[in-house]
Amino acid sequence: MLLRRITRHVKDQNCFAVGIDFVIVVVGVFLGIQIGNWNEARVSNIREAEYLEQLRNEIASNADMARMQSTFVDRLIEGGRNGLEFLETGEQCQVECEDLIIDLFHASQIWGTDFFSEKYQETNRRGIPSHEPLRLTVQGIYSNMSGWVSVNSTTPAYRERVRGYIPVDALAALWRDCYDITDAPNELMKFDCKSELAEMELAPALSQMQGDSELIRSLRYWIGQNEHAQQNYPTVIERADAAVEAINQHLAQMR
Repeated sequence: MLLRRITRHVKDQNCFAVGIDFVIVVVGVFLGIQIGNWNEARVSNIREAEYLEQLRNEIASNADMARMQSTFVDRLIEGGRNGLEFLETGEQCQVECEDLIIDLFHASQIWGTDFFSEKYQETNRRGIPSHEPLRLTVQGIYSNMSGWVSVNSTTPAYRERVRGYIPVDALAALWRDCYDITDAPNELMKFDCKSELAEMELAPALSQMQGDSELIRSLRYWIGQNEHAQQNYPTVIERADAAVEAINQHLAQMR
């Protein structure tokens, strides 16, 4: 219809009418492009918001895991220090040797679950967050979390060495009664779990451990690694919580 009208106006040499028709065409094309761009931006905005919500939830889960790890490492260090004091004094265990076995066993643990990163990897491939300051904040927290894998999540030499001294039946009881994985990834080292161990002869194993200088050195090293991690968990948690809050604020601005 518009093309037919333009053709008629050209034939009639009505320049004013042709000009108006041209303006109408240009404005129509411009508005069509703008509406298309707006729709595309709106769809892209909705999609990014969905990915950001998933990323925020993953970071929040990692913050919760870091809190669990901090509690876990507290117990590891406590057991390690108690065990190290016994090994270094050279005094023989007379009663309640099961407490020392539990401490030395707990000191050999590592947290077996890595921080979650699937959503981060996916959003990072897609260039999300598109907001550069937020993107750098998210990259920083994941870089910080991944750094702890080499600090206190790598199997220590102490782990295999000390367990080689513990009788098999005692190890079975330790795993059965003193360690548990509840709602994954939460790993728990239990304190009150010595009833079965109390019936076992554990003093000879402890005496042998005291004569192993390499065991003592490896325990010192492992305690040190976890002391270092424990000092830095508050920073990991604080940065993760800050990243969650930053994403929440950005999502509020996008809506």
